[in-house]
Amino acid sequence: MSRRGENIWHRKDGRWEARYIKGYDGSRAVYGYLYAKSYAEAKAKQLAAKQNHTERNTTKAKGTFEEIADAFLHRKKHHVKESTLSNYRYRIERYIMPYWKCRIIKHYICLILLQKWLQTNMTENKICK
Repeated sequence: MSRRGENIWHRKDGRWEARYIKGYDGSRAVYGYLYAKSYAEAKAKQLAAKQNHTERNTTKAKGTFEEIADAFLHRKKHHVKESTLSNYRYRIERYIMPYWKCRIIKHYICLILLQKWLQTNMTENKICK
């Protein structure tokens, strides 16, 4: 049985090759390749490259939650089916917006507020059906 998700293998020339996703060209993944002398070194390089990539491509959200949710739906519009987008919109408007609508987001959502909201909604089984 093959391992999934690591994308590290031993080459015929004795080196280890690690692969990670650099970005996307439309819906296709663009991969970056790393080489090392040992498996552990290849894994460490792969992890560092993934972290570097996510830090570079993470944008800090500012504004109200409603603006951020609208931007999310607009970005997803071209990448998911219309029925999926409709499902996202319904869940955001029905379950998420009543609590988060007027809150201003500055770089992060307060962890305590998020935990409180998740507890009330998960116990009532509103979101995850």
